[in-house]
Amino acid sequence: MPVRYGKPRSALVTRTERLPPMRYKPSQRLFRLALMLAATRTGLTLDEMAQDLGVDRRTVERLRDTLTELFPQLDSGDDDARVRRWRASTYKRPKPTRSPGSRCLIRRS
Repeated sequence: MPVRYGKPRSALVTRTERLPPMRYKPSQRLFRLALMLAATRTGLTLDEMAQDLGVDRRTVERLRDTLTELFPQLDSGDDDARVRRWRASTYKRPKPTRSPGSRCLIRRS
């Protein structure tokens, strides 16, 4: 048992009492944005994302950049009015590549 100098046990403060409560708002925003982008077919502009989340445009740009790092399948394109829209494209798993020699090894084993 560790030695405590000078303070009675009741005066010791645990780690959880010293830390402020955890803030979940940034992660909730990021998750909501990911769901919004996955749910839309035509994509969302930055202004639409900001309005739906209730934040500034710069905040949405940071959230979008974070999502792009996490999900590389996030793509963007310009619509008819030349406005950039982002959406989460469907993820397609790449097919495994097999050489003719690998089939022989599989059959022999």
